[in-house]
Amino acid sequence: MSCILYIASNNPLPLQENPHEKLLSVREALALGITDLPDYLLAEDFDKDKPDVVLYADRDVVIHEDGTVEDGNFPDDFSIFPIEKDISMQTKKTYCAQVQWYFTAERAEGLILYLKEQLQNTEEVELWHGWLDNHFSHPIQRKEISIDTLTVADIATLDKADVVTEPLIHFCLSITRT
Repeated sequence: MSCILYIASNNPLPLQENPHEKLLSVREALALGITDLPDYLLAEDFDKDKPDVVLYADRDVVIHEDGTVEDGNFPDDFSIFPIEKDISMQTKKTYCAQVQWYFTAERAEGLILYLKEQLQNTEEVELWHGWLDNHFSHPIQRKEISIDTLTVADIATLDKADVVTEPLIHFCLSITRT
């Protein structure tokens, strides 16, 4: 069970990789000078060329006790990746993609650009924030807005919405092309 920020659409949503993270093989990690690998990855019988076993990041992420995050504040430090729809996701749209980030205004601007690109192929996309708990019916708080009036503040409000306190509410921005 966890909270999720995701986009829903009737068109497939393309992957947007985080340029600050990369999955590597053990051999690739060692070539970059990464030496603090678990022993089992360095064992003789482990395939050092097996892809996607070491996560490399070009910045450190520090989460403080008060909830603040230090991560270099790169404006493009977020990813959007297609996921299968979970029973808890209350959208009626066919395709979903999760947004992974620590919110900043600059990253929200990048998300708005991504949403604008998607709206070139469809009339509406949804941006949801909710709690995944294997239940399919929670109250929904929905706001309809056009992409031209969508602001960083709208996304900040959605991102900060309380989705963990009973009664669990799912929040949705229904974003239209015009």
